[in-house]
Amino acid sequence: MPLGMVIHNIEITLGRGGKLARAAGAVAKLIIKEGKSATLKLPSGEVRSISKNYSTTVG
Repeated sequence: MPLGMVIHNIEITLGRGGKLARAAGAVAKLIIKEGKSATLKLPSGEVRSISKNYSTTVG
């Protein structure tokens, strides 16, 4: 997934389903990828690091 990609419905616990950026029009942006983690900028402005193994929806 390239940097700057817009994603939503992001898991925060593996296997528990998406919990972040689920509202209509809410999206997060992939800003950094390194090692086993990815850093996202959430709609609230918060920057959060998550595992690359968690599922998200692109678009």
